[in-house]
Amino acid sequence: MKKMFARFRNFIALIKRQSRKIFASLGLSALITILCYLMNNCPYPYWDSLDKFTWMEYFLSNIKPDSTDTSDALFINISHDKQITKVSYIRKLGERSYDGEAYTYLPYEPNNGSIGTTDITNRDTLLSFLKKAEKANNYKYIFLDIRFEKNITTKTDSLLFAQKARMRDVSYATHSDIENNEKADPTKAVINDYFTTITNTSFTRYQYLQNNRESAPLSIYTSVDSINHKTIKKWGPFYYSNGQLCQNSPFMRIPKDFGDVAYMKYYDLGPELLQYWNEEDWSSELKDKVVFVGNFEDDVHNTYNGTQPFPYITYLAYKELCEGKHIVSWKSIGLLYVIYVIICLFIMNKKSIWQFIPCIRRSNNKLLLFVLKMLGYTTFLSALTIVLYIWFNNIYNVFFPSLIFSILSLIFSYKNKSV
Repeated sequence: MKKMFARFRNFIALIKRQSRKIFASLGLSALITILCYLMNNCPYPYWDSLDKFTWMEYFLSNIKPDSTDTSDALFINISHDKQITKVSYIRKLGERSYDGEAYTYLPYEPNNGSIGTTDITNRDTLLSFLKKAEKANNYKYIFLDIRFEKNITTKTDSLLFAQKARMRDVSYATHSDIENNEKADPTKAVINDYFTTITNTSFTRYQYLQNNRESAPLSIYTSVDSINHKTIKKWGPFYYSNGQLCQNSPFMRIPKDFGDVAYMKYYDLGPELLQYWNEEDWSSELKDKVVFVGNFEDDVHNTYNGTQPFPYITYLAYKELCEGKHIVSWKSIGLLYVIYVIICLFIMNKKSIWQFIPCIRRSNNKLLLFVLKMLGYTTFLSALTIVLYIWFNNIYNVFFPSLIFSILSLIFSYKNKSV
């Protein structure tokens, strides 16, 4: 009993001696946690390390079977359904023209009415598909990952847009850099962009709210179950979904290559479905499905798990919402916060975290001790993120924690030398 009381008294004395450092660690760790949350809402992949996640997915795929279930979706490819149509355009101010020898800047010509041709998704094929889907009328949602741009018109446009406008739960893709066809119903248009940087042009993050507009995955999510699924809302720098704190631009997990997922589930619209499916086939295949219609062969993007079609990426972003993976895990946040506090205290007291691991503390292996000293906190945090990735299926970036801990270490090293 006396020993327990003595230990408790020594512990209280230690807390009193370390009180200033403890409060500083608590505050600094809270700041790091908030910064990490804000950084995870940035749609640009500034600090994403693709190599690490590539190896993690490879490791996970070999130790446990993939649980990706695509039975709720129907993937329809329109890459072989093309038509040539006219496109009118107006030369813009400062646009360059090449005369065979040098570039010259052309003047603004508001009425030049230039006409060219371009290939687009066949409108007659799309119209036939939508009529089949309307007749079945047992799908959950249809997303057309197809552009309907201004100044690109066909004879079928009026019929196609009228068909699309009267159907339930149908939307088409639009982008921030294009204008939609004036005949297309603007209420059916959903934004479907992602962002890259000069140094990282691969897809890593998907932004659900884009300029306060629902993106395609978010629109599908809220429409499929309008009672239980609520949209994401922003309050200051924070985002909420279904009353819970969430991430608006999470790192997208791609656990399965589309070539494997799509086996016997990847259909060509014109050459296959419209020719060989009968009314019963359409009814059975569309039943309770979210249908993704897009170009699965040419509209592909680099990811950490190989090249993937963007309609498939859109589907994965929708699944993240359905499975609640965008919701902030307070267990993982709490665990990280405690670890941040401990690391801050170690740095302020000039202690190494490895000294508190018994097997390492007792080790006389100089090479091991040298390597551990060289690794530092960045490597420790990177290893921790791998554990959290496997445990919670969440992605955590160590850039800001590592930066702040490095600065803190420099400050205390300089302070001790100057004393």
